[in-house]
Amino acid sequence: MNLSKTVARGKSKTFYDPINGILFGQWKDNKVVSYISSLPLIGNGTTMQQCGSEVPFNCPKALQA
Repeated sequence: MNLSKTVARGKSKTFYDPINGILFGQWKDNKVVSYISSLPLIGNGTTMQQCGSEVPFNCPKALQA
């Protein structure tokens, strides 16, 4: 995967392997975060930033679980 450091915060790429049941992707916060999950939660959701003031932002549902 190749999500660059220059994309806007909150952008993500997600891929699902139906044979092995694995979800993998990258998400841009203040840096690019890579993740792998066996939970098939595809899509984005809204969560609250927990440092300082509470600010809502989008992130992949697999990271919210």
